[in-house]
Amino acid sequence: MSERFDIIGLDDLKRKFLRSSPKDVEAQFNESSFFYRDRMLRKVFELFQFTIPEEWDLDYFRQHLFLDGFVGVTDTSLGVIALKCGASGINVYNRPTKLIFANPVLGNFQRTIGKDSEIIRLQYSWQGIAPILTKYAYLMAMCDSAISVNLMNSKVAFIATAEGKAAAETIKTAYQEISEGTPFVCLSKDSVDSISWELLNVKNVFISNDILETKQTIWNEFLTEIGIPNMNRDKRERMITDEVNANNAETAFSVSHWEETIREGMEKCNAMFGLSLSVKLNPILEGGGKNGNSVEPDAGGSGAAE
Repeated sequence: MSERFDIIGLDDLKRKFLRSSPKDVEAQFNESSFFYRDRMLRKVFELFQFTIPEEWDLDYFRQHLFLDGFVGVTDTSLGVIALKCGASGINVYNRPTKLIFANPVLGNFQRTIGKDSEIIRLQYSWQGIAPILTKYAYLMAMCDSAISVNLMNSKVAFIATAEGKAAAETIKTAYQEISEGTPFVCLSKDSVDSISWELLNVKNVFISNDILETKQTIWNEFLTEIGIPNMNRDKRERMITDEVNANNAETAFSVSHWEETIREGMEKCNAMFGLSLSVKLNPILEGGGKNGNSVEPDAGGSGAAE
């Protein structure tokens, strides 16, 4: 008997290995979660404006900085460039001392941090934001799944039971004709007598509007997590100024650590290699934090200044 192997994602493997009993609720590892993950990553990319050399690939730089948590900067045959790398070694503060590069063009080589290479980190932990993206992308995908199921269930307004196959086929044919727009359908009395109906109140189980509100709340929570000011609405029509300012302060703290850590690494690179690297917040974010306004891209993807 042949053994069957399922191809599953790394996140699924970790969850299956680490989960406790009873079995946990698994998130949606599907195209919907990939869609939201990509949209969320693009939001993160827009947090900062980078000044880097023209020969550097900005998308490559941002991708590995935010997802891997750091990039290494070193001198190569192509000049001083930022590259994806790994870290090794350890110093007295439990920090790496070496950078290991494996590049399809430049080959494999190793550098020493502070001697012939420098590191640009995203945050103190040397980790990227993949866990944040995964968490909120899964939650958003779960909302989509719930909405799809609820909309499908809302189409079932009645259930018919029939005595025998002939009666069942009769009601199926009649319903098909009605659905196609036939204005008048006539059934024999015998067929009607052998069919019973159970009407369902689909409005009582229609919760898609509530799920959409939950989805917007999840999206706003993600925006707060990455430092984008938002109204963070619940069901209230209006929020007082102090509440808006409190949200702006929380988002400012969320993004300030990333900005400071990135700037620290860039300044070290500038000193070692004579570069002019710099980073600053997107002016839209700075305006929202200072003026008490907010930028609220909704869960559907649009953005507007409040």
